[in-house]
Amino acid sequence: MNETIPFEPPGPLDDFFAAYPEAEKNDTIISFINSYDPRKWKEVSTDLNRTSSLVYLVADRDVFRELMFMEQKGNISWVKTFNELQVAVDKEQALRIAAKEMNSSVSPVDVHIVFRDSQPFWVVTYITGPAATTFYIDTGNGKVYYYLMDAGVDGSGEPSYNVPGFGGMLTLVAFAVSLRMTRKTGGK
Repeated sequence: MNETIPFEPPGPLDDFFAAYPEAEKNDTIISFINSYDPRKWKEVSTDLNRTSSLVYLVADRDVFRELMFMEQKGNISWVKTFNELQVAVDKEQALRIAAKEMNSSVSPVDVHIVFRDSQPFWVVTYITGPAATTFYIDTGNGKVYYYLMDAGVDGSGEPSYNVPGFGGMLTLVAFAVSLRMTRKTGGK
């Protein structure tokens, strides 16, 4: 009765390996996990049938690092890694740029990297009331593009949203339109 039972809380990647057992066989993924100890992971469906997903692992310590892979029907089709030392605009600069655009004291709920035509963009998302505002910030020159969307509410009562930049054709179209409009107006 007086014995203490050792209890080890679950690690941030326990569910990750349950969801992606094939990741344990990928040397790049295992090396990233062992080297950088990521504390966050997220899966975003990339098609309407939910047969493929983009999965990213974030290790945000002294240097922001991210590993992304495409999973389709239990297979990993590609793996890409990123660290902020490779680009001109690092995470802190991107957060300062996004904070100026928000003009608010709201903290971001998600920060990660997406690639468009091999160019990395910071994705910084805020939720303000019923809307999510996501800023795409060019890692080369700090130029800002943004996307607004409604934030839903999941079963826990917490806001939930699909991170723009990953899911569906609508996001790609919205990003392309905003990019085109920005170029036509000279970035003003």
